[in-house]
Amino acid sequence: MTVFSSLFYFIMFLTGTTSPNLYAQTVNDSLSFYNSRITQPKDKNDLASAYRFYTAYKKFSIKEEKPLGTVYALRQLAEIQKQLGYLDESELLNTEILEILNDLETSEIAIQYKGGAYNHLGMIYRSRKNYDQALQFYELAKGITDNPERLTYIHNNAGFVYLKKKNYEKAAIQFQLAHDKSLLTTDSIQIARSLDNLGFTESILRNPDAVSKLQKALSLRKKIKYSSGIQTSLEHLSEHYALKNDTTKALNYAQEALLLAESTEDLKKIESALALNIKLGRNRLAPRYIQIKDSLSGLKDVQRSNFNYYVSLYSEKEKELQKSELLSTQRKNINLIIALVGILLLIIAVFLYFIQRSRHRKKILQQVYDTESRISKKVHDEIANDVFQFMTKLQSNIPTDTILIDELETIYHKTRNISKEYDILDSTKTFKVELEGLFMNYQTSATNVVVRNLSNIEWDKYSEIEKETIYKVLQELLINMKKHSLASLVLISFEKTRSNILIQYSDNGAGCDLKKSTGLTNVTTRIESLSGKIEFETQKEEGFKARITI
Repeated sequence: MTVFSSLFYFIMFLTGTTSPNLYAQTVNDSLSFYNSRITQPKDKNDLASAYRFYTAYKKFSIKEEKPLGTVYALRQLAEIQKQLGYLDESELLNTEILEILNDLETSEIAIQYKGGAYNHLGMIYRSRKNYDQALQFYELAKGITDNPERLTYIHNNAGFVYLKKKNYEKAAIQFQLAHDKSLLTTDSIQIARSLDNLGFTESILRNPDAVSKLQKALSLRKKIKYSSGIQTSLEHLSEHYALKNDTTKALNYAQEALLLAESTEDLKKIESALALNIKLGRNRLAPRYIQIKDSLSGLKDVQRSNFNYYVSLYSEKEKELQKSELLSTQRKNINLIIALVGILLLIIAVFLYFIQRSRHRKKILQQVYDTESRISKKVHDEIANDVFQFMTKLQSNIPTDTILIDELETIYHKTRNISKEYDILDSTKTFKVELEGLFMNYQTSATNVVVRNLSNIEWDKYSEIEKETIYKVLQELLINMKKHSLASLVLISFEKTRSNILIQYSDNGAGCDLKKSTGLTNVTTRIESLSGKIEFETQKEEGFKARITI
């Protein structure tokens, strides 16, 4: 897979332009591809391109809220920094890994990553020759896992620290532990590695069984064709025989190791084999060793230079991206503020509209009541009084014409009733008293008016227009009852809810036709003008009900 194709497919994965099955396969292939560029870099740009890939993978994992993906990316980035010799940066990345893992629930994969971070920190401190600190991190790694495979790695690494400290007895103990754990796995590479390390350490301790362990490890590595391990075994056998002053065998194994290294064309392996041969007296190889060492140093410098250039370029791009994202966010925020202000203004406009409409309705209603009051006064003061005076004159002058006088008295009472229907409330009386008076006017021997919970309402909290409306509506219902339904029982109940008054009216009269009742239309108009609600329920010969909410 080329750099272009792997990045192309990874971008397709990020943008969601491939099938779900291809997602997983493409990413796994890319992760494996760039992992090999870290573990076995062959080109001066390998580490830089791997860093670019895992930086993108980290950003993607953070965006998708996949913490374990973030941890994996950080682990690879930390390894790149360590290989380039940037130990401080590598340590910071591992610290970031541990901070993320501490916030996650304990799981097998989280424990594995945590142990990996401790192990990695151990290797960093070993590179700094801070061996005691390295051993502390290895102990932390051991303490959180019982997995034989991972423990094999950790014990082997701890053994190398003790080798550096020249504490060969403790090194042998760690390698023996590593070998014991490796035998619980099926990993032939780790079995051979731990056995070879143990044999090499025992060789330094002059243990006679050391050579058999070294030979057994070599045989196992040849069996699985593990060339890197084979070279290490050959070099350890060479050093073993050098310690025993068997120069011939030492040189033979060293020569075999050099031939194997050259066949792989791996500069690090060639450098290692050349160094061993020179140590055994083959000084003619020194110029080539210097050349290889310079090549490796040059490659490292180029890798660092390319990496630093990329990081610098990436930082500038990140700044530009952040600036662009900031501007985009600001534009979105401005648009959001404009939208919210627009919505707020719309809400205010609607609110003001309804307030204005309510005020307009109340104003009209008040005008209606004022008009009714004037009509009532005019009917009472002019027509009713005139009729009354005319009746008085007739009684004085024509006392025998009783039929005419009775008809005039009937007209007088009708005029007075009309006046009462349109009269305003008496301000000298409480509203409760006014209502009680209203109900008493319709209480007769034929009709019983029952009122409930009238005293439970705090009428002082309501406006004059609201009380006037309630009075007129109930009056209209009672007039309707008296004229049309001829009920023998009327029930009126009052109830205070959280923010309204609920008035329920019912009678057992003959009912009525709602569509033909002008009076009920007026009732509805009065209630709705106060943003109230009235519901009627009636059928002929089945009574009449009204439910009023104000």
